Amino acid sequence: MTPHGLLVAEKLKIPKASLVTYPGMGSLSELMSHTERLQRAAEIRKPLGDEIQKVFGVDLQAWGAGALGGVFAEAPMNFITTCEDLVAPLPEDAPWAEELRTHCSFIPVLSRAKSFGHGLPAAELSAQLAQGHKIVFAALGTMALSDRWAIDLGRASGGNLPLGTTGKQYCQHVWKALLEAMEELGEDYYCVLSAGKQPDALDFLEDDDDDYALPQNVIVRTFVPQVEMLNHYTSVFLSHVGFNSLQESLMAGVPLVAVPQAVDQPANARKVESCGWGVSFFHPMSSVSGPALASALRAVGGQQGFHAAVAEAKADLQGGAERLTEKLLEL
Repeated sequence: MTPHGLLVAEKLKIPKASLVTYPGMGSLSELMSHTERLQRAAEIRKPLGDEIQKVFGVDLQAWGAGALGGVFAEAPMNFITTCEDLVAPLPEDAPWAEELRTHCSFIPVLSRAKSFGHGLPAAELSAQLAQGHKIVFAALGTMALSDRWAIDLGRASGGNLPLGTTGKQYCQHVWKALLEAMEELGEDYYCVLSAGKQPDALDFLEDDDDDYALPQNVIVRTFVPQVEMLNHYTSVFLSHVGFNSLQESLMAGVPLVAVPQAVDQPANARKVESCGWGVSFFHPMSSVSGPALASALRAVGGQQGFHAAVAEAKADLQGGAERLTEKLLEL
């Protein structure tokens, strides 16, 4: 629940619940440790909060005291869209974490995602699988591909990206390494790369004729319907491990190679590594290279241990819709 929803529910005197679409506040520990930045954000919000109280008679600032916990504390139920094992634990020594423990109730719930149509080269992908080839799906998320393509992505990170790194620099660094890795892996591997809508996305590949020199085993698409791709074709998912992407991969039974950017993604990447769901490059700009990525893709695609760990996580992520329905009916 955003403050907007909280305001409407309070004004209309109707029941309210919050929905957290990342693995809990514990995943934001690194960002929440920047007290000066949080204080500056509070200063920016104050005049807006004063205006809301003047117009609607609702004091959102009182609810937001103690960092972000107040928004959740005002809702009798807070649903995290995952299962127990994927919830990021709160730090032990942070005041804002203690506030959440004292005042907030969080209930993990999740259901399998549904796909509505696709524009995939399905016949080509099916042919690759029929030949026993492994399919790598690469998607790096809208934050880098859209929102922060030309501005600083590193500032939103927990230190895993250097300050000043733009979304374009991050994406192209990973893509260059991926293309080099695909050449090394050869015809036994096939890659679908989702590159977004930026007109200069692949300008690092332009030759004198403005064409793109791609390896024969790589296909590029502006957009790929992710759930469809993961559930039917993907052997290994190269991902920024945003929480939705992480869970969609686990629910499809697909192991991951993680290249985290910011916000909750470093914590998600640590989960990938510690739970055996794949391999993580925690500082992509310095650790991702063609040979390193080829080695990771080969290991994750070929070792049964990764698939067994992902299968166990998949089983834990079932039944969320039913649990959510029951709780809302109780409310």
